[in-house]
Amino acid sequence: MYYEVGGYAGAVYHCKECGYIGAFIIEANEEMIEKIREKYRREKINKSESEWK
Repeated sequence: MYYEVGGYAGAVYHCKECGYIGAFIIEANEEMIEKIREKYRREKINKSESEWK
């Protein structure tokens, strides 16, 4: 995550790994981070498979 913009509306962050851009971020330990990443990967794969059907 890196700081994208800020100002009147507040901070906006950008994740280089998944492309997320937004103000909401989660601080977590390594175990929780890996679980979130795995869930994201599964959902991304399922979404792309359903688009091909």
